[in-house]
Amino acid sequence: MGIVRNLEYAEAQARVRARIGAMPGESQWRRMAEAGDLDQLIARMRAGGLAGWVSALPRCPDTITIEQHLAQRLQMLIAFTVRLLPARWRRLQEWLWRGWELFRAQLQTDLSKTGDQAPPRASRLLRLEPATRRRELRDADGREPPRSAWDRWLREFEPLCPRLTGRERYVVRRIQRIVHRHLRRIAALREQAARSEPVDADVQWRLRRELADELRSLLGRDPFHAGVILIYAVLELMQYERCRALLIARSRQWSMADPVVGGA
Repeated sequence: MGIVRNLEYAEAQARVRARIGAMPGESQWRRMAEAGDLDQLIARMRAGGLAGWVSALPRCPDTITIEQHLAQRLQMLIAFTVRLLPARWRRLQEWLWRGWELFRAQLQTDLSKTGDQAPPRASRLLRLEPATRRRELRDADGREPPRSAWDRWLREFEPLCPRLTGRERYVVRRIQRIVHRHLRRIAALREQAARSEPVDADVQWRLRRELADELRSLLGRDPFHAGVILIYAVLELMQYERCRALLIARSRQWSMADPVVGGA
């Protein structure tokens, strides 16, 4: 059984661990944040382990170009993760694509709020049952998916997992608890800000760093399980978020403290 499991995950683990190992460290992120302009920032990202996110960006891209390019790369990341998961994780593969649909709806709403030219087709997703999702996408009107849709999507994770045993089950459940705790903390910050209470500008990035550290702590011991693939996906999502924060800040020429130093 152990040999079968090793063969099932060996190639995926090698690729995932190589990608995790190439992720930039804190000093590299700081050097990127100190770039003098947008083109220099992109050049430093390409050289600093983020070429997969920014390699095809043109010179001096505007905000819409950045958003669309990063969204395309995020879609490629999901496709890569889906391919890595074994066949018995089929329902989780579908779950990841539902998350992409929710994100796409959110992105269309965010782009429409910039005042720039938004993509021609906006979509929304109010429920996640397949039939309802298809109907909502067909009847799309550009409204933002409600918070409840994201919450429901996250709750579906564990029930859709295949039957797990041993280390794999432990790690997958730990991932879920860690991520849910992190999201509760972020939600509390948002509620605090909504009440006009002071919020430390760096606290969200500190929480992101703690999330990354907790997930990385689960990478040891038996390496042959899908939990490592899921950890990789979350770490890449945080890289997407951090890349976006820096690139948008530079493209908008915002005069502000670095939004990513101290992040995950």
